[in-house]
Amino acid sequence: MMQVKVSRLKKRRDFVRIQRSGLKVRGRFLVVMSRPKFGKAETGQFGIVAPKALGKAHDRNFIKRRLRHIISLNTQVLGTHDVVVLATAQSLSASFDDLTRDMLHACTQIKTAPVRKGSKPHVHR
Repeated sequence: MMQVKVSRLKKRRDFVRIQRSGLKVRGRFLVVMSRPKFGKAETGQFGIVAPKALGKAHDRNFIKRRLRHIISLNTQVLGTHDVVVLATAQSLSASFDDLTRDMLHACTQIKTAPVRKGSKPHVHR
């Protein structure tokens, strides 16, 4: 399968905007936050958060590489949403297939969730 480069979120304000007002889905290994992309953009962007609580730098880099690879193999999951993926401590011990399943399941829930106005949306697994 060919990898496709996907545009990434780079600015802190974009991460904060999605984390504050986006839809959140908590999986076994990840927390996926998403918000519909506004404007004329064809595809969404993604960002990965690997907090220091995960461990040392090589552990955080390892999980970020895995998540980037999963997203590049499954670009259709972004659709027209901006997505922030928060890795949890359990993600380090998860297999690649488990992470992929968790990510795809969370993104599917986000796409099918009804849009509510006024309150901050949250989806429980």
